[in-house]
Amino acid sequence: MAKTLPIFGFNRRNNESYVEFGVAEGYPKLGFFGRLLTMWDTDGNVQGVMSRLVNQVFIGAINLCRDLTHYNNYSVATNIAVTLVASPVIGGSAEIRMIGDGSHAPVFDVAFTQSTGSDSYDSTLNAINKVVFYYDGGDVFYSITVL
Repeated sequence: MAKTLPIFGFNRRNNESYVEFGVAEGYPKLGFFGRLLTMWDTDGNVQGVMSRLVNQVFIGAINLCRDLTHYNNYSVATNIAVTLVASPVIGGSAEIRMIGDGSHAPVFDVAFTQSTGSDSYDSTLNAINKVVFYYDGGDVFYSITVL
């Protein structure tokens, strides 16, 4: 029996629902992973995320797989390592306000390049550091503005 398109499915391994628009190599699958509208290739690799989520919870990893990820304010109470989530997309960006606790500072992974003109992180108690991340297809930049 031939498949009738579109095909609706569920991938138990990744806990994601999808709609398949083609069965030949190279046709995309669209689906939801949580609240994210996502596109996969036929090998299951994420090719893009098509919706924005706001007020994400920061746990150390910065996600640059969409045009803007906004994180809740984060109180820096340890020298937290800031890492990059795999597979950033060109134009992917994120922003977070990191609040100083008087003694600790984030440690940015080597995947990040500090932008020219960026402020230094201010760990002063209650200092607000707005950190913006951007991927241009070659480098992942971050810039700090002390507010």
